[in-house]
Parts: sequence; structure tokens; C-alpha cells
Amino acid sequence: MKDFKDVMADNESTIKEILTETAKWMRFLSIVGLVGELFVFGVGVLMIFSDRGDVNGIPSIWMGVIYIVVAIISLFPLIYLNGCSQSITEAYKEPNMEKLLNAVKYNKRFWKLYGIFVLIYLVIIALLILFGLFWGCIR
Repeated sequence: MKDFKDVMADNESTIKEILTETAKWMRFLSIVGLVGELFVFGVGVLMIFSDRGDVNGIPSIWMGVIYIVVAIISLFPLIYLNGCSQSITEAYKEPNMEKLLNAVKYNKRFWKLYGIFVLIYLVIIALLILFGLFWGCIR
């Protein structure tokens, strides 16, 4: 059986091709995400300055602040995704293992943050279900 270094050496061009193609998709998704976040940010700003009263019982100013905070927090995974893409592209333009390692670090940060977001989402959903059950029982 071949060891890891031999397998990597035998498949270097395939790995490079796959990573280069993946980097293009990472860049595309980070740009689309950035456009979406700018839209959410803009809606938040409009909600703050329009002051149209309440949105489902919540003042539009506070809804605008929530939109802006969510947009800012959601930028971090996009920054990590774009950083990973750039590092992969730079690593293969001029062979540089440090840049490739940097890409792996960005990738780790992206998935770690994404996992944290999913956990927060699941906790919020669980709390909303419990709140709904509680609210239904007292009515």
C-alpha cells in the first residue's frame, strides 16, 4: 500500500485541477453572497430611515437594526470563503505551499463559523417550538 506522500504525488495534477475549479465556485458564491448581504444591509438602512411604524408589532427602526446586524455578522463567512478562493488561486499561480496552507485555514474558519451559525439556528428553532407549545397550552 502506498503512503500518503506517494498518493499525493501521483494525483498532484488532479488535485490542482479540482482545487482550482473549486476556487472559482468559492469566488462566485462569495460575490453572490456579498450582493445579497448588501441588499439586506440596504433594506435595514431603509427601514431605519423610513420609520413606517411597526412590522408585525416591532418598530421598523429596530427591525432595521436587526437587518443591519445580521448583514454584518453574515459577512464573515463570505470573507473566509473569498480568502480561501484567493489563497488557492495564488498558491497555484506561483507554487507556494504557505498560500495553500492559508487556504486550508480559511476553509476551516468558514466551516467552523458556518457550524456555529447552524447550532445557533437550531437552538432558536427549538426555543420557538417550546415557546409555541407553551403559548398553545396557556391559551
